[in-house]
Amino acid sequence: MKNHLSLRSAGRNGWLAFAALLLPFIAVIIFCIASGVPDLARAGDGALLEISTRSTAAGRVLTGPYSRYEFHHPGPAYFFVRIPLYYLFGRSGSASYLTVSLICMFCLGGVFLQLKKCGHRLMPVFFCLFAAIFLWSLKQAIWLSDWNPFVIIFPLLLTFVSFTAVAAGFHRYLPIAVAAGSFSVQTHIGSLPSVAAAAIFAAVFLVIRFLKRSEGGVPPSADSSIAKSILIASITAVIFWAPVLLYEVTSSSGGNLSEILRFFREVSPELSLEKSFSIWVDILSRIEVSIIGGESLRRMGILFHIKSIIVVVRVILLFTCCCFLYRKNRTSFTLIAGEMLLLLHLTAFISITQLRGEPLAYLFMWFTILGLLSWMVVLSSIVELFAIFKSEKMWRWIIQVCSLIVIVFSILNTSSIWNKPANSPFDPLSYHDGQVMALSDSLSCYFSSQDECNWVIVPVQHDLWPIMTGLVNSLDKEGWNVNVASYFTFMTRIQQGVNDIQVYLVPDSCRIPHGSEILFRYENILIYR
Repeated sequence: MKNHLSLRSAGRNGWLAFAALLLPFIAVIIFCIASGVPDLARAGDGALLEISTRSTAAGRVLTGPYSRYEFHHPGPAYFFVRIPLYYLFGRSGSASYLTVSLICMFCLGGVFLQLKKCGHRLMPVFFCLFAAIFLWSLKQAIWLSDWNPFVIIFPLLLTFVSFTAVAAGFHRYLPIAVAAGSFSVQTHIGSLPSVAAAAIFAAVFLVIRFLKRSEGGVPPSADSSIAKSILIASITAVIFWAPVLLYEVTSSSGGNLSEILRFFREVSPELSLEKSFSIWVDILSRIEVSIIGGESLRRMGILFHIKSIIVVVRVILLFTCCCFLYRKNRTSFTLIAGEMLLLLHLTAFISITQLRGEPLAYLFMWFTILGLLSWMVVLSSIVELFAIFKSEKMWRWIIQVCSLIVIVFSILNTSSIWNKPANSPFDPLSYHDGQVMALSDSLSCYFSSQDECNWVIVPVQHDLWPIMTGLVNSLDKEGWNVNVASYFTFMTRIQQGVNDIQVYLVPDSCRIPHGSEILFRYENILIYR
């Protein structure tokens, strides 16, 4: 009876750690709803995501978010996920934070439940521990962002864990892996190499099980269950990718997939192996550097060397753990997770080497989850390999300590959401772009006094494009027929009309053509026609 009660207590503590992990996202949801889900005036990428969400809902565009390389990411799965809450709350800009929070909670919950089913009893608690530290190391500007390089972080986490579970024999999770992987690839094509590698890794194990069937190694019931999982996963893939293929075959100007293939065929990678390694190390060491204090190491001039040591040591630890686990139990979920992570470290590096254009770190921010999973696997391996951790008393102690640490970091993560200067651009729950608000109100009043009904916002300088997209988004929601400048139409996929009237955005200090009509000024922006 005492042992039974201790198991129940340990289980409750595991759920306590998971509940604490979700605290920041629950706080965002409660605060946002309590505030009335205000319609934030957003500029730049946030405005473009809103425009694409409405375009997807209307069936005009079935592509993913735009890329700075002038193609769109493969598919509209992210926009379909955004649509319900966006329209439920009256096309409010802050509804996206509700959606992002729910995506994160769903993915974290999926990983937690799979680890409870597939791994040993401490693994889900270790996951909660490192996930809480992971959130703290990335800061809320990343894990609460609806921008597509960031919103895929937790779906990819679910993808990799689900494919690992499939490889370990829990094939019922294959549809979840396909759904999360499809969402990630459609939202950011940079995740394709790693998702494909994880899928192939799991497929190899599935094929091995099918081959064992002919040798009588798999009972008929298990064989039928595998086939059922594959069937459901196939249907899931069709549902996710049908809109992509539909847009590809019906687009008169060439499909989005064709544009992506053309771009990668015509533009060669520009990064050297040395530069690729530098980026790879920088992103993969994000969690550890946040803990030990990267700024002091930077001042000492040894930051990159420390990052390199961290990543190399972590890979060596993973490899060593896999070797010992293989000798002990070749079917262990922990072993297969370690092998998967070694593969993903390699595909992460390959992804960077294929980058075209400027190597911006945010494009690969999702690599950071490899650090989270790696340390989870290393600690889980230690628990499995050393007899000292077999004690029930030791397990209960570890769970309680981990749960306490998760609670502390979750409180820090939750408080950090509001712990910023007033009207900070990194305050997602109350930030309005003042220029977009003032200029859109003025333009709306001006449009009301005119007979024309078709308008184009033209930024004279490229760095004014975020304000342009903010104005287009705000005015479009009011019902005005307004579009972006012709050389920015790749962002929205909406073509201009022949009779559109152009209004120009310029810095207040710039000269304007003689005879132009100055509409108004606000701060450092002038608008003329």
